[in-house]
Amino acid sequence: MIEIVLLNWNRIESTVACLKRLTQWTKIQPRIWVVDNASQDESVTIISHDFPTVQLIVSEVNLGFAGGNNLAMRQILSHGTDNPILLLNNDAFIDEKNTLRLLEALQMWPEIAVVGPLFCHKDEIISAGGRDIAWHINTHLLYPNGYKPHQLNPNMIKSGEPYSVDYVSGTVALLRASALTKVGLFDESYFFSGEMADLCERFKQHGYNCAITPRAVASHDTEQASSFRHTLYAYYILRNRFLFIRKFRPNQVVPLFIFWIFYGLASIAKAIWHGEWLSVKATFFAINDGLKGDFGNKNFRFGNLFAHHARCGFAIRNGYLANL
Repeated sequence: MIEIVLLNWNRIESTVACLKRLTQWTKIQPRIWVVDNASQDESVTIISHDFPTVQLIVSEVNLGFAGGNNLAMRQILSHGTDNPILLLNNDAFIDEKNTLRLLEALQMWPEIAVVGPLFCHKDEIISAGGRDIAWHINTHLLYPNGYKPHQLNPNMIKSGEPYSVDYVSGTVALLRASALTKVGLFDESYFFSGEMADLCERFKQHGYNCAITPRAVASHDTEQASSFRHTLYAYYILRNRFLFIRKFRPNQVVPLFIFWIFYGLASIAKAIWHGEWLSVKATFFAINDGLKGDFGNKNFRFGNLFAHHARCGFAIRNGYLANL
């Protein structure tokens, strides 16, 4: 059996579509967990009514990616199970065949703690694993290790063995339960972004590998994200690098902090040039909070900013500011 964990926050359409696909599998019999991160729509009612076999966990507050997944994984591990755990974004797509390939990799290579697929769009690889977030601005590998072609090669997929990466994206990631028991769950200080890089770093410290199998392919629909989500992503992605560096690169804090401060200032200058004032303030907050060590959920910082832009003609979904 495999445990599958989905997070939902006011995205019931995506979650329902994802659950329908999963319940049509025939070779894998998954136990599906849905964590609702304090949705203010009808998500809980719809999921509990239409999918009664799903293990539904309702959180009264938004715990972010790290805390939301931890709610489900903590319950799974408390049962003493050794079933692999598949983290799956509700706007990501992986079919049963490719999930079986992830399972096969985890079974064949016991040193692997987490394995992920290639992410493709129209037969082209768009992400082949993650690079060190302390040193790289663009952390997505554009081709699998050992392979040069950017175009997806069916022969490569058929014969390719897993290869190590700095981190596996949490969009689609198959985790070994025993490794989680040994290493621990997500660090919830990240709230969103960087928590998988952190977990993979801890896996490696305990002698495990984090890998991508080029035999498995998935896709991810990022076009649904609103401009407000992109603003918050920009905040957390930059801020959380300061947390990761503090934890895992203590001997390189000064040069790395300087690098990311200058990167942030360059981003601010670019945003000012384009009149993107939300991005300016989000990046400023990211640098300030990162240097002060002020981590966790900081969505409330942006409430007044979003309200101002709503008055300028932007639409805000019900409950977005309080619960994203």
